[in-house]
Amino acid sequence: MNSKTIIPTLALAALVGCSSANVQSSPAPERANAIPTDATALPAGTTFEVEMDETVGTENSKVGDEFRAHVDDAVVATDGSTVIPEGARVTGIVTGLAEAEDDNPAVIRLDFTTLGFDGRTYSLDASIVDVDVGIWDSVRGAGKEAGIGAAAGAALGAIIGGDLLDILVGGALGAGAGTAIALGLDDDAALPKGANLTIRTNERLALR
Repeated sequence: MNSKTIIPTLALAALVGCSSANVQSSPAPERANAIPTDATALPAGTTFEVEMDETVGTENSKVGDEFRAHVDDAVVATDGSTVIPEGARVTGIVTGLAEAEDDNPAVIRLDFTTLGFDGRTYSLDASIVDVDVGIWDSVRGAGKEAGIGAAAGAALGAIIGGDLLDILVGGALGAGAGTAIALGLDDDAALPKGANLTIRTNERLALR
């Protein structure tokens, strides 16, 4: 797998509620990743990469749509056994979608729901912790210090949440599970096919 630049989570860099507040990118808090000891289960906190099999965005998606992805690299346990093979199927649901408005970016919320391989399908509870959109981040603009909307709009693929999410989209996403991702300011804002997402399991998943 080629080395890639990871777009980190956006952080609020000034007082909430100030429309001219600056936003800067900062990495998510460091947390030790869990590593499976054998092929029987994924412990909570296991991270692995998936690649989007289709584009999701404001032009071609709606809340409730299913999306598909596949595991980019096999997950290997400490005993050497393969826990999740490369190419395993992952599916999820679009649980929120807000179009770009003024200087605020479009936002999509994705919730992973299933993991499948070897003829079996498992319920998956996982959060997105990193997004890599490859060349799309440079094609659609590199992030520079600016107002909240401009900075977030430039950071296609940035994970947003908390107060910053409320400022950018208010209640437009509605309630729902999943991780919110900025899509930029374009009318056809999208997370492209081929984007790589790093996901982390939220609970233990028994596999065999």
